Amino acid sequence: MKGVEEISTRQAFRIPLQGAPAPSGWAVKYLSGMEEKSDIKPGYWLQWFEDPRGPILRFTPELLMTFGDGEEAKRVSATLHASDIKTEIVKV
Repeated sequence: MKGVEEISTRQAFRIPLQGAPAPSGWAVKYLSGMEEKSDIKPGYWLQWFEDPRGPILRFTPELLMTFGDGEEAKRVSATLHASDIKTEIVKV
């Protein structure tokens, strides 16, 4: 993984919301490149957080985030690929 800094991220919480819409749009699915330094597995989904120093990315088993624009998802995937992290774009 080129140019990837490991950081601790915020905690996440599951809160049941009746009637919440299912995720739709475009999602980024992890394929390979980070197994040696993390517990990320192929098939995990990208999450994105904004930070003053730049975006923070992580992969989780649950699909929690989608992009409304397929081109934006492709740009993120290409950026990850430049760091030797292989992903695919999935329409959900």
